[in-house]
Order: sequence, then C-alpha cells, then structure tokens
Amino acid sequence: MDKIRIAITTTSMGNGHIMKAMAIKSAYSNMVPMLREESIDLEVCLVDERRSLSPVTNMVKALIESLYKAMSSSKPFKIWWDKKIHDPDPTPVKKIEQFVRTINRISGGKCVTPDRQHLFDSVVSTHPSDRVAIFPVHSVFIRVNPDMFCHSFHMIPQEEMEEWHIMVDDAMKKRVLSGKESYLLPDLVPKDGRKIIAVGAYVHPEAIDQQSEKDLKGSLNGTKASVMFQIGGAGAQQDIFLESMRHIDYKRISPLFAAGNNNVFFRKLVNQGLSLGLITEQEAGYALASSFSKIGYENGIMRFSSGLRILYDKDQYAAVELMDKAKAKCLINVVKPGDVTSVGTVLSLLYHIGSHEIENAEWAIEKGFAEWIIQPEKYLRMREEMTQKELDICFGQAAAAYVNARALDSAWLASKHRSIKKMNVLGAYNIASLSVLLSLWKRQKELTSLKKTYLALKEHGFCSLKDSILKAIIES
Repeated sequence: MDKIRIAITTTSMGNGHIMKAMAIKSAYSNMVPMLREESIDLEVCLVDERRSLSPVTNMVKALIESLYKAMSSSKPFKIWWDKKIHDPDPTPVKKIEQFVRTINRISGGKCVTPDRQHLFDSVVSTHPSDRVAIFPVHSVFIRVNPDMFCHSFHMIPQEEMEEWHIMVDDAMKKRVLSGKESYLLPDLVPKDGRKIIAVGAYVHPEAIDQQSEKDLKGSLNGTKASVMFQIGGAGAQQDIFLESMRHIDYKRISPLFAAGNNNVFFRKLVNQGLSLGLITEQEAGYALASSFSKIGYENGIMRFSSGLRILYDKDQYAAVELMDKAKAKCLINVVKPGDVTSVGTVLSLLYHIGSHEIENAEWAIEKGFAEWIIQPEKYLRMREEMTQKELDICFGQAAAAYVNARALDSAWLASKHRSIKKMNVLGAYNIASLSVLLSLWKRQKELTSLKKTYLALKEHGFCSLKDSILKAIIES
C-alpha cells in the first residue's frame, strides 16, 4: 500500500491552534514505528496557511493580527469584546474570512478548492476557517475545536468532504447536538452525532508521562518550586509578568518566564531582570545579542546565575511547542484562560479576554486543576475603577502573592495534580488514531485490517476511543 498522507492545517493567529497542531504532530511521530509493524507507511505534513497566502494577503492578515494584539491590551476593547461574546453572532467573523479569501484570490494566492489529485487521505484542521487548504475531492476533514466552545467559519462546500468534529469531552458534544452552541454558523452545525468524537484533553505526548511528578516530590521535600509564567499569543500579559518578577519569593520559587517568540517581551524581561539584580550586565549583554549558549541555553530556556529562567525562541512553532512541554515540568502555570484544553499542569488563571475564556476557565476549574487568581466578578469591578496599567500592576502583584503561597502548599498541589491524573489526556493521540483509521478505511475498505490496526493502537496506548468508533467509520 502506498503511503497514507495526512495534513495538519493551522495558522499563526495566536498560539492555541499551533499548540494543538504540534501536539498532534508529535503523536503521529510516536506512532510511526508501531504502524510500520502493521505495514502502514505514514507521511504527515504541517500546512501553514501563510505559505499559501499571497504576499498582499499576508500583509492584510498581519495587519489584522497587529490590530488584535494592540486591542488585547486595551481596556475599551476588552469591555466591548465581553459584551459581544455574551451575545455571539459568528456572521461578522465569516465576512472577515470571506474578505481575506477574496483578496487572496485576486492577488494570486491559493484558495480553498477541491483538487482532483490525491494529495491527502485526510486533513486534521486546527483552525476554523481553512481559507487556503487544498484538498482532494470527498476528502476526510477532522475539525479540532481547541477551546471549550465549537466554532467554524470554513467555506468548503459540505458535499465536497466528509466532516468529523473533535470535542474535548461529551458535555461539549451534547451541547452541539442540542443546538445550544451559539458560536457555530447555522449551516455548519454538525448533524451526525456519530461523527462528533470526544477525545480528551490535547496534552502534548512528551508531557503525558511527566505531569510534574518529580517536581511535586521535590516541592514536598522543601526545595524550590518551579513555576511558569506563560505569555499569550497577543502578548497582553507583559506588564503583569514584569510586575510579578518584582515580588516573587526567589528563596522558595524558581520562576520560568515564557516569552514564546515575542522578542519585545523577551527584551523587556531581560532588562527587568537586570534592573532587579537577577541578571548580571554580562548575562544581559549575551542575552540581548542572542548569544544564548554563553548563558546556558537548553530546550529554549536561558538559565541565569540567580536562578531566573526565560524561555524564548524566535520561531513561533518551536516556541509554542517548547512552552507546551516546559509547563509539564512546572508545578503551576500562570496563564490566561485561553489554552486550558492542553492542560499540562495546574493552572493559575489571569483575567479573561472575551467571555468565551470564562467558559474555558469554568471547564478547567470543574475538572479540578485550575483556579482564578482573582475572581471574574472582582476583576470586572476593578476594571471599571482602574486604568489598564493600574490593573496589570495589581494583577502582577496578586499573581506573585498567589504563587508564593500556593507553590509550597503541598496538600493543595497534591489535590490539583490528582485531578489531572484522573483526566483523559490522550486527545492528541486519539485525533491521530482517528485520522489513520479513517484514511485506512478510505483506502482499503477492508474490515479485518481496520480492526487489526485499531487493536494495535489501543494495545500500544495510542488510542482510548470507544469500540463504537469502528462502526461509525464503516457507516461513514
């Protein structure tokens, strides 16, 4: 049998879509030796829409992203966005997507179109629009919903593809089937419940076995607690973390400030560390000159002589994956409530940007591995009374005080980490397994081979999908 070819489509907007894509790609890599034993050769391609957009469209898209990043730090925008999300209407977003697609077509870029050549057996989409993906006629599309709400703005004619929807858990699936998912355009609501699959949290495969076991034991023995402060894709948390750096108890806490690929924030962190005496002038010089190896640089992390750590990589894909893996080695991750479905470790949540992030947070809190640093109701009152700068300083101080107390609270930590261990964290593996099984059935239509591969995936711990998935695949 020829190679099974699978595409993972993603976009540069924020970090959440890339985070899911890199976790799924890692799952495929781990599955390759087992699949070869089953005589299945697999080729996986990561498809970044930027490479299909025309230069003009990329400029328009960059402008839209820049505006979003700027507005994410704006108090009026946050107030407007909260009101908008409370009464969601996906139509304007679809119009923006159509506008981008039109510009792309006029300026010579590739657009969403069925290709008569057999390019991919299946496509795993981590982005709701698929503006530019080229796919074979009657392709299998597996749509991953990265958040605790389902949204889709794609422009692919439904009759041209077979569409499966991925949810984190059954509660979200029930909400979609009951018609209560208001973020979906009416004509894109999935109708076939057999093709809506709950797969579990999208934890990076390298993080599954870690789950902070070693660090947790160290913390219980009184050593420094490793805590991560993770920037979001829009960078709205910069002033919060710069203030937190002033107030951390460095005798008991080992902080890791994750700047991702945000060079501006990285340089601010280095200069703040220098002003606080946490980074020497020589170390700051090496860091700002990108001579990271002279400081001590491994897995994207710079380690300064004081114990301060900063994670930075200029490549967005590398930086996002490095952050996703690094947080699993930390006891706590201080983060906005955006990418909670990737789990990784205990989450201490900053204020939301858009009420949809409250839904994300409530899911994580209900699962038992997250807490608000300041409750949303109090945050909304503070937002009315303070400037954005004052608000961020207040949150920075609160985040540091929270970490100083919680990171060495052994009973609290043990409770939160037990909650993670109870969860199904095989989401990335289950998505990869589903795409392989769908591709295999599409190629062979042979039940014995399908069952054999399914059982092998389960035996190797790569799949926790229910047996009913085979019937759903065959009937599709």
